[in-house]
Amino acid sequence: MDWKELGNKPKCILCRVEGHTKKKCPNKKPMQP
Repeated sequence: MDWKELGNKPKCILCRVEGHTKKKCPNKKPMQP
């Protein structure tokens, strides 16, 4: 299922907030050493 099917705005499946995807989620911890 693609977020484009839900509407024009992307909806994050991690925090359920519209405006960004799970890849650009601000709540996701960056994978940096």
